Amino acid sequence: MITAGVDYAINQQQTVGMEVAFSNNDINTFSDIDNADNDGLGLQGHYASNKKFENGWTLSSQTTYEFISETFKFIERYRPVEFNRDWNILSTEPSNEHYGQTAWSLRGKEHWSLDASSSVFVREALYRGFRQGLNYRLNNNAWRIQTGGSWVSAATDSTRSDFIRPDITIAKKIQQWKGTEAGIRYWSEHNYTRKDDSLVTSSFFFDEYIAFIKTSDTAVNQLSSEWILRNDGLPNAGIMNLANQGFTWNLSGALNKNASNRLSWLLTYRTLEVRDTSLSLLQNENSLLGRLQHTYVASKGWLTSDIFLEVGTGQEPRREFTFVEVEPGQGTHTWFDYNNNGIQELNEFEIAVFADQATFIQVFIPTDEYIQANVSQFNYVLGLNPKAVWFDRKGLRSGLSRFSSLSTLQLNRKVLDDGTLLTYLPLGEVADSQLVSSNIYWQNTIYFNRAEPIFGADYTYLSTIGRIVLVNGPETRDKSEHRLTLRYKIADPLIVNLIGTLGNKGLASDAFTDRTYQTPYSIWEPRLTYIKDATFRISLSYVNRAANNSEGAESLQSQSAVLDFRYNVPGNSTIGSRFSYTQVAFEGQEDSPVGFAMLEGLQNGNNILWNINFDKRLSQVLQMTISYDGRKTGSAAIVHIGRVQMRALF
Repeated sequence: MITAGVDYAINQQQTVGMEVAFSNNDINTFSDIDNADNDGLGLQGHYASNKKFENGWTLSSQTTYEFISETFKFIERYRPVEFNRDWNILSTEPSNEHYGQTAWSLRGKEHWSLDASSSVFVREALYRGFRQGLNYRLNNNAWRIQTGGSWVSAATDSTRSDFIRPDITIAKKIQQWKGTEAGIRYWSEHNYTRKDDSLVTSSFFFDEYIAFIKTSDTAVNQLSSEWILRNDGLPNAGIMNLANQGFTWNLSGALNKNASNRLSWLLTYRTLEVRDTSLSLLQNENSLLGRLQHTYVASKGWLTSDIFLEVGTGQEPRREFTFVEVEPGQGTHTWFDYNNNGIQELNEFEIAVFADQATFIQVFIPTDEYIQANVSQFNYVLGLNPKAVWFDRKGLRSGLSRFSSLSTLQLNRKVLDDGTLLTYLPLGEVADSQLVSSNIYWQNTIYFNRAEPIFGADYTYLSTIGRIVLVNGPETRDKSEHRLTLRYKIADPLIVNLIGTLGNKGLASDAFTDRTYQTPYSIWEPRLTYIKDATFRISLSYVNRAANNSEGAESLQSQSAVLDFRYNVPGNSTIGSRFSYTQVAFEGQEDSPVGFAMLEGLQNGNNILWNINFDKRLSQVLQMTISYDGRKTGSAAIVHIGRVQMRALF
């Protein structure tokens, strides 16, 4: 594309200008076929004037004309995003286009303005439209008034349409309440398209009536409330009828005066009434949407708290799921033909441990049945750090200042709406007949000497429970874990870690009883690490793991030796490697869901896994990663996997 333009100032009050654009879009560069439509032309001319009066008023006007040939191709959008909607244009068929507009703007010395425009838009042989616009604004210490609207009258070879959009806001500023304003607003859209003097089915209208009161946008503490009545209409037997009527109440606010103790909220309640069931497929409903967030930081940060609660109402489809095969490494699951019948059954897919085995993805299939579900989400983060206030104390408080903790709780739940507010609460017992899905995550860590380089310890409790109700029944996955870590620096470069873990992992499925298991396990790991500055790190560890299935006879005992290596050149490159040898003794059926869960991708006997990763920064914006993974698990053949990745950093 080539563009050229010129502007000329006739005098201090008048300017005239023109712009020309040529485009060339050759779809088939190496052929002369259809070359006649490669070139396109665009023209734009404008005249503007600006006149100031002695009383301080200003009158501005501008006249514009555009021509775009049907073969013109632009690189970037040059018209407003809402242009087609403003002109009520549905067709995208190429055509020569003519656009002309004359606009006037009268502005007072202060506080007010009046704008008017008249436009015409023609798409040869396809569309002819005329648009009128009028806007008035007043904003002073007492009132804020915004009135305006547009009317588009258009025609094609077969239809005529009228598109009317008024928008009126009148608000009174209450100075006694520090700029709080109360007001009303009316806005609507009436889009009528006629063919042979009959309304087509795409015609519609809506009217919204709003009353509101809100504090100033610059106020430290915010409060806003609004009431909305909306009517929606559709054509029936050639006339417009009321189809739906809705009422919405919004309440929002924020308390920000105290930077260490902030609270914000948003509440929306909506009722929908179907006024004509022959026009609307919706159903009468009441819906609630709410959000509450509280952030608190105690003196010097010894206590931090963050609470987030969100509830809502929505339509939820009953779900089924299936698995779709993808390229190796692009999926999340792997398939094991447990019963050797060659058929991919839903209970034979497991989450892949190794990337090359991830050849399937889980795809949820929405059913034709929709249900009204209440959704709730609750997040809570609590941090304790007594050292922030007791760092210089002695005695008991000095000892307590060595401890700190961080707790995280996340609850997500979808429950069938039964008309009560209890279903919005994220806690409490819910019957399977009401539950759609539920996820609970809880982690609490207590630290001792967290920032102390010589000796430290931490204890973590972790619990996750995920439950989903499918068409063929509910499925629950759970995991709980207690982990204790001790850290001691023997000498400046040497650190010893002792890690002990006791936990339980389970799965319960009403549809597939063979997938039900509970596997308590224990892991003990001593680790020796050598660290030299930020450039070199190597560690050697021994891992002893034991597990059994309390729902069956399966048991596992494994021992591993692990070597980790990492070398880093700051700002340039990093190379890392990991080697592990694991001896596994497993009693039970390996090719079963519980066997896969306990073995975690390994096999009975000797298992060797290794990998090498190399990261290189080629430039300020380009980074290369080369990785190699290999494994020899039990009697299976050796597997080698190599990857190369280039990343552009912006």
